[in-house]
Amino acid sequence: MEEMGLPRAFMNIKLAEDDRRDFRLMVLKKYKELECVEGVGEFKTVFEHVVRAHHWVWTTSGVLHRDISTGNIMFYRDADGRVVGVLCDWDLAGEQLSDAEYQADDDRIFRIHPVPKEGPTTTIDPQGHGVPTMKQDGTPQTIKGPGQTIPEERPLRPRYPTGTGPFIALDKLSEDKPPLHRYRHELESFFFLLSYVCAVFDPERHQFGPFSAWERGSLHDIAAAKSFFYMSDDSFKSSFDRSHEDFGSLVGEWVTPLWRLFSRAALKRYEIDSLRRLRDMHASKGSDRMVAKFDVEIGLLVTAWRKAITYEAFMDCLGLPVHLPTDPTCPSCGVSVPWCSRQTYY
Repeated sequence: MEEMGLPRAFMNIKLAEDDRRDFRLMVLKKYKELECVEGVGEFKTVFEHVVRAHHWVWTTSGVLHRDISTGNIMFYRDADGRVVGVLCDWDLAGEQLSDAEYQADDDRIFRIHPVPKEGPTTTIDPQGHGVPTMKQDGTPQTIKGPGQTIPEERPLRPRYPTGTGPFIALDKLSEDKPPLHRYRHELESFFFLLSYVCAVFDPERHQFGPFSAWERGSLHDIAAAKSFFYMSDDSFKSSFDRSHEDFGSLVGEWVTPLWRLFSRAALKRYEIDSLRRLRDMHASKGSDRMVAKFDVEIGLLVTAWRKAITYEAFMDCLGLPVHLPTDPTCPSCGVSVPWCSRQTYY
């Protein structure tokens, strides 16, 4: 620090030997903020790059970003002056969960398979050794010795919404039963970001204007505004009344096809919730036959709803190819990453 003339070196701070610190300097490529793009063409390139890069990280590493926002999308120019999009700030990133955990989450939210309220069903190891087993609610426990049950510690999966309000997926804004974070939530965040940019970005002044409907202090109010955005043609169209001429054209080219995709998915969710209320009404009356019927119908709708939002569908709405000749291959099966059969889309 002394050699570099940093202020701390001249503050006469004496550190204990076990509190010594190493000074490290990182030299990184300088990126530019998203607002610095020169026109709609450069923005489209940056947006395509980050969507593809984000998908590659998910398919190869099983990691989700969890904070897609205008502040975390940047770019630089290569030696030929071409823009290259970069998705930054992975501080809130988290690993993709297992299919079983996601299925259990659906069951919890939609109560497709009611969870028994009685105690767990377990097995006992006659030798008295610890036996890992599972409660009926999916919580792990260990049977240690005859008749002795010791719950195992297991970190809780965060269910609160992470991210920046205007770009958080509608599902994640639920105050009742927010779901575990999934890949489709990130695609929805990309859609909201695209809509936001087209609605309020001024490419001449290189700045974003206000989008008051999505920039509220209450997540509940943001959720209501986004629901209206999905369900009302007038609300959708009026959101782009102040769009810059250059970005107004992108509303018809990219935003509208994606809006239809996500609106249909939102309608499926509302249909599921309606059927769930009917099922609960029959359950309160003790009509097991009707409850079973609704469970089957809800289960089928949930499966269709989960699979409605995929990378393939998203890129199709943008009119872009899913697979590029330069795409890497899956390290497990050798197939091009976007088409790898090992990936499950949520």
